Amino acid sequence: MEKIPDDAVQPPAQAMPEVLDDIATDVLAESPSREGDGFVLTYGKGVFGRLGHGIDYTLSEESIRLPKRVETLAKFSIQELVCGKDSTACLTDTGRLYQWGKSVTGKLGLGRVSGPVVVPTRLDFFASKIVCAVALGRNHSVCLTDDSRMYCWGSNTFGQLGLPEITTYLPSPAEVKSLREQHVRSFACGGWHTLACMWSGAVFSCGKGWHGQLGQGDYESLTAQSKALPYFKRIMQGFGDHRIVKVYGGIEMSGAISESGR
Repeated sequence: MEKIPDDAVQPPAQAMPEVLDDIATDVLAESPSREGDGFVLTYGKGVFGRLGHGIDYTLSEESIRLPKRVETLAKFSIQELVCGKDSTACLTDTGRLYQWGKSVTGKLGLGRVSGPVVVPTRLDFFASKIVCAVALGRNHSVCLTDDSRMYCWGSNTFGQLGLPEITTYLPSPAEVKSLREQHVRSFACGGWHTLACMWSGAVFSCGKGWHGQLGQGDYESLTAQSKALPYFKRIMQGFGDHRIVKVYGGIEMSGAISESGR
């Protein structure tokens, strides 16, 4: 079995602690990165501010039919952009995480805010950390930092945060400490469930399992009434000798790719 590399999680390109993301200035044309101009363009249904244009579009003007630049992010180089149901997230190449859109159940990780967040807003919780990847579920969010630590926030109605001590929702990020020593390689959010793949090839799941999307087999392994798993549990059957390297989550389904591409 392949040895887990010391730098299992690669930080974003050009990630330097001394580079500060500050979107409070009026300078929009320059990028602190040498990797690109950082422009992000969004379009489509704009209610709840999910497009990041600074407007909570009304139903009569909700659709933006042509790509429009998100000016707030124009001076950064964006490494990753993720679209959820009614919220959006992005990562800069300096490892900073921004979210915006509908703030219900704390899924933006910005604390207890009321109303939509209409411009990209940095999660100060990660000010001293480098975020490498982010995923969005229907009402929850997950990210991974460069020290292989996984964080979740938002709704925990079905146990999708993998934090059994949280019974409703979590408005700010919290580490999934049960996976700290597992060395997370990839992860994914389904509609109401979460998947995590380790460098060892092991796969863990939690959350809503009504349709078998957790891969845990017999429902007896899940909470009897809600058919939900409130903590990350390893999938023990089904993968055989295949070493999984990446996982994927749909609304009520899951997928995985093995090292051999099967």
